[in-house]
Amino acid sequence: MITQNKIKDSLQHQLDNAQLKVSELEQSISELKKCINVDLGNDDTYKSLVDDALSNATIGVCVVDADQKVIWANRAFALYFDLNLNELIGKDKETLLNSRIKNIFENPDEIVRKMTESYLSNSYFECFQCHIPSTENREERWLEHQSRPILNGQLAGGRIEQYYDITDIKKRDLKLQAESQKNNDLNHKLNTDIKLSQEQFDVVDQSNRSKNSYLAKLSHEIRIPIQSIMGFSDLLQDAPLDGEYKEYIEIIHKNGDVLLGILNNVLDLAKFESGNIVLKNEQIDLENILKSIIDNFKPTTTRKNLNINYSIESNLTESLFGDSARLWEILVNLVSNAVNFTEKGFVTIEVKRDKNQTLLQNHDTDDSVNLLFSVSDTGNGIPIDEQQNIFKPFFKNQSNKRMEESGSGLGLSIAKTLVKLMNGKIWLNSTIGEGSTFLFTIELKTKSPISDTENNTSQIRAEDLPKPININKLKSND
Repeated sequence: MITQNKIKDSLQHQLDNAQLKVSELEQSISELKKCINVDLGNDDTYKSLVDDALSNATIGVCVVDADQKVIWANRAFALYFDLNLNELIGKDKETLLNSRIKNIFENPDEIVRKMTESYLSNSYFECFQCHIPSTENREERWLEHQSRPILNGQLAGGRIEQYYDITDIKKRDLKLQAESQKNNDLNHKLNTDIKLSQEQFDVVDQSNRSKNSYLAKLSHEIRIPIQSIMGFSDLLQDAPLDGEYKEYIEIIHKNGDVLLGILNNVLDLAKFESGNIVLKNEQIDLENILKSIIDNFKPTTTRKNLNINYSIESNLTESLFGDSARLWEILVNLVSNAVNFTEKGFVTIEVKRDKNQTLLQNHDTDDSVNLLFSVSDTGNGIPIDEQQNIFKPFFKNQSNKRMEESGSGLGLSIAKTLVKLMNGKIWLNSTIGEGSTFLFTIELKTKSPISDTENNTSQIRAEDLPKPININKLKSND
């Protein structure tokens, strides 16, 4: 990228070179003024003075008389125009240089025109730049031509011409111009890409809004009949039915429960993707949450003869504040997997302070505490090569046929998203044949929030979890 410092340094370098050239030019003019007042003839003083002053200068110098004949030139001038120094004196400069200019310079007609105009106008000072392209025998060169008239003495009417080699300066300028143009092109492309990305984002955002609106309406239409089916199946389970019909009712209720869970997971995922969830700040009763979860899975654990229990660290006695519903949802997803894929043994839920400080926040504060939850089971375990994908949406354990055939594969993905919203992280430890332990950390407040508005710091907005349908209301509406 072109920076102001680089441009400033380049301009300062050019200024220093220009000042050096002016100094050399003033010295050359001073010496030439002395020469002009000397009788030309065969005066050795003139030749010695000019030779000493200009012969070895890096500036190409040529002195012509009023008839434009070369009366003196130095080695640099001959080098720049690829001429023989010994053959220059007395030659017509215009004729001599025209042929060389056409063979050397990139735009010879323009150079000849500018030189001719300066001679005819007898202007005091002429300055322009000319380019000499590279060949097999000659490097590329940029020259700056300067011409001044001789106004006094025997050479009055003639001119003193200087040719400065500005190749290094010009190359730096061209490089800066090329970089500047490149940056302009990149900026233009970047602005175009940004505009295109914004347009694409707007299209996707509108699509997500439409999708979420549709899902919200669809969820309302689907949840009511599903909850009605589950409500009446609950009533029928208490009815005096024979074994076969009772089994049918249990199947209806079980599948309705699975269907409602999948529906909730899909809707939650849609909310996460659109950033439509806000965590609540309300008082949390850890023991009641864990008891309700165990009661929820009691029929399954009893049928499978599994021991399910929980433990809470004894010093967690202070009031805790957070989103009870979302914490319950995280634990239900983890316990559900543990119960479903454990055939014998136990499932244990543990809660304690996060002493290893694995949270994004590295320590407890006056108004918050970091907790570590774990859900352990004695199931078959998860292969190492599948553990890295276990929290991805729709992923199912390929080594477990029951897992492939059941669920949506969204539970753990939703749990991970909710844990992240609570400023925590989730991971697992698993050994084939021994079981698995899912662990997660979250941050909970220890002081009551002043208001929901002030404490909803998460970027995602949330709706309440679906409420169970009122069975008595269903019966009255029948």
